[in-house]
Amino acid sequence: MVVGVKSIASWQRTTAIATSTSDLTQPHLLPYARLNLYRCLDVEFDFRCTHPVSWLHRSDARHRRSFSLEVLVPTLSVPNLPWPRRLIDILGHLGLWPGLYATAATCCYLELIGLRRPSEPWASGVIAVGFTATGIYLLDRVKFRREWIDPADCFALPGRYQFLCEHQGLCRFIAIALLGGGAFLGERVSVWAPVAVGTGALSALIYAAAPKGHFPRIKDLPFLKNLYTAGGLVGFVAAAGCAINGRLIAPAWHLQAALAGIALLLARVFLDAALCDVYDEEADRIYGTTTSATRFGSARARRWATTANVLIPIALMMVRAIPFAARAGWATVWLGSSVVLPAISTERLADFVDVRFAVEAILATAAMRWF
Repeated sequence: MVVGVKSIASWQRTTAIATSTSDLTQPHLLPYARLNLYRCLDVEFDFRCTHPVSWLHRSDARHRRSFSLEVLVPTLSVPNLPWPRRLIDILGHLGLWPGLYATAATCCYLELIGLRRPSEPWASGVIAVGFTATGIYLLDRVKFRREWIDPADCFALPGRYQFLCEHQGLCRFIAIALLGGGAFLGERVSVWAPVAVGTGALSALIYAAAPKGHFPRIKDLPFLKNLYTAGGLVGFVAAAGCAINGRLIAPAWHLQAALAGIALLLARVFLDAALCDVYDEEADRIYGTTTSATRFGSARARRWATTANVLIPIALMMVRAIPFAARAGWATVWLGSSVVLPAISTERLADFVDVRFAVEAILATAAMRWF
């Protein structure tokens, strides 16, 4: 049951009634702005009941049953942001930052296995991975149908999903266009690229095609969520690396370097996925999605992920199969950005995790030119 409260006085009266009722001592508070978001989704949201409430008005007696009260608190309207900030937010809604993350992961893997000189297949493969990843992330956010959008995601990031719901058709078109662009560019590297792109899009549906309750989802399984994300991204990156290497006249990679690069990237993406779950802890806990943050607490999960991010670059320097320039460049920037992680606010942590990998790729590639 959702009670919309449009004035401060009404909210105070409603809260007073709720807290004075023995059956309900702590009403759950949500921003009033989310009411319009829920309406635009046109989805039935299941607000699970923990306490029976019996103080409904007489006109609402037919709805009398066990439910939890959701008091929607009025909030001030969001001020008009400068256009650069609005543009950055829109690009984030469209999945640009995860796309840059996948692009940086591809650059990292290619350099770790020894393919450090950009060439035509190198550039086409890297851009194809970026296009495909952005399209997959956007498709996972906007879904194929409005009813499939996950209410937990809306709860965690109402601004993003307000934008996606208002521009559903355009977002789906952009996602399909990006996937098509990824398949087109990837075909210049391998004829199997369209199949890989289609498999990636299918993986998004397997991950979480519809809200919880319709069928079991990988997104809701403990730790498998992060492992699935890491395995899918690193598998796609490794496949792109193999295809690019096969197009070169003089292949430069070694099996040990390739396996070490896959292991390092798996650890990196797994940890970064855990960091991104920190901000969603409240929504995941309410809607029954088990993550490291919901199981161990956001502070502990963030501390463990940060510590591991500091230790892995040290381990990277010990892998002799990887060229020294790649080891030194990537270990330095990886360690430097990991030290900054504790200073990043929870609200900005997910975006920072995505963008920092792209910055690392630029700095590491520039540093490798000096070795």
